[in-house]
Amino acid sequence: MKFYNYFMKVEPITYAYLETTNHCNLDCVFCNRRDVVNNKNLKHMSLEKWDYILNILSKHPINEAKLMGLGEPFFHPSYDKITLRFKETFPDAFVISATNLQYKIKKNFFEAVKNIDLLYLSIDGYEDSYEAARPGSKWERLIESLDSIEREIGKYNLKTRFEINFVATPDTISSLERVYE
Repeated sequence: MKFYNYFMKVEPITYAYLETTNHCNLDCVFCNRRDVVNNKNLKHMSLEKWDYILNILSKHPINEAKLMGLGEPFFHPSYDKITLRFKETFPDAFVISATNLQYKIKKNFFEAVKNIDLLYLSIDGYEDSYEAARPGSKWERLIESLDSIEREIGKYNLKTRFEINFVATPDTISSLERVYE
């Protein structure tokens, strides 16, 4: 009985991992998304549901959160509102997200990024090894997105830290140095 009571003790929640969409444009070889997501359960979380979750969590001292999951976070049509509402609720929380950058960068990207402290750029290879690790991706599209961010970032007052997130596999590890060049 003591063991059960230990796990039933309610502690404040300080870390949250929240998935607002499971839509994704890639089928990465190291991702288990294909095992749990199908066309029948594809969905974006509604803003009403998001507000409901934030209301529940607002009673807890969240100090770190990952706003990501089995989907591409920036595919949520209101991701800018999602990140804004999270930061309004938890202004001191460190917010982390990730992106595959396999889409056209628009203003709503920067509006969302304003409320993210750390954005992982998923780059798991160089040219051919990148495309092989992330079926559906195009190296050119990644470079276009990076160039677009570089061109436009000065228009925004961002404090976001951008970092490369590299999943090392036997097929990608040899390209690690080239990614960081």
